[in-house]
Amino acid sequence: MVELMDEARLQALAQRYGSFYLYDGEVIRQHTAQLATDFEGVQFLYSIKANHNPDVVRCVFSSGFGADAASLGEVQIALSHGLGGEDIYYSAPGKTDRDIRESIRSATLIADSLSEVERINSIAGELGLTASIGVRLNPDFSFGGGSGQPSKFGIDIEQAMAAIPTWQSYPNINVAGIHVHLRSQELNIDTLAEYYRQMFHLAGIFQTALGRKLDFINMGSGMGIPYCRYDEPLDTASLGRQVKKCTGAFKRNFRRQRF
Repeated sequence: MVELMDEARLQALAQRYGSFYLYDGEVIRQHTAQLATDFEGVQFLYSIKANHNPDVVRCVFSSGFGADAASLGEVQIALSHGLGGEDIYYSAPGKTDRDIRESIRSATLIADSLSEVERINSIAGELGLTASIGVRLNPDFSFGGGSGQPSKFGIDIEQAMAAIPTWQSYPNINVAGIHVHLRSQELNIDTLAEYYRQMFHLAGIFQTALGRKLDFINMGSGMGIPYCRYDEPLDTASLGRQVKKCTGAFKRNFRRQRF
């Protein structure tokens, strides 16, 4: 990974290699720093599946980002770069028992189904520990407004609310957070802001039903980047101010969480 892209360096590399990927570490650091500045009080997670190049991963994590891992291998990548379990969120459907067993001590597991919650409780019991987990919810609202739609990912909110008494009876798990991800590549800040407001409303309802504070709320971001000349870059500073209003209102009614 080079620190700065310049025409002479690009020409030299093009002469040397038939094809290659070139990443600008300085640009990565500028963008991660901008997000941290614009979204005060929010922790960002890097989705390792987007690009697991070791230099890219190292650069992002050096900016204070946590990890969104979609496989046991990605959990191990995050660990190898010095992240602690409290900053690694392992969210993926279809986790095997081996995946759960080998990551339960080193990451926060996000259960994607009712059966996975049950399996995590069972494996935690075998290992003699109590695991704080998150659950991925499929909410009753859509990203752009209106009612929710069926999804192959996550637990429908109605099922999750009905399952809370069962989860509370499990001796080896604590449901400590929620995760929702409905869409990526959104460039409209009003759409994003309304989605985040809906998320905080959902978190309040779920937390009240749970009867204990949530440790974290993973909102799934959804923020896009301009891919073509017609796309307008997100005004992250403006969006960050709207998110700050939401987090402030939420914290007045509930204890402090990680967002």
